[in-house]
Amino acid sequence: MKNSRVFYILDVFQRRENAGFAIPEAMFEFLPLVWAIQLEMSFSGE
Repeated sequence: MKNSRVFYILDVFQRRENAGFAIPEAMFEFLPLVWAIQLEMSFSGE
């Protein structure tokens, strides 16, 4: 389930890149999501 969430984020990232968004701009947008996932994983003991 956690893997599919990561793949979903990567999929959205790839689509945005294809739509002409700059990578750095998109990265700043995804940082909070990545941080939230890491926090959630640390709470579940992984």
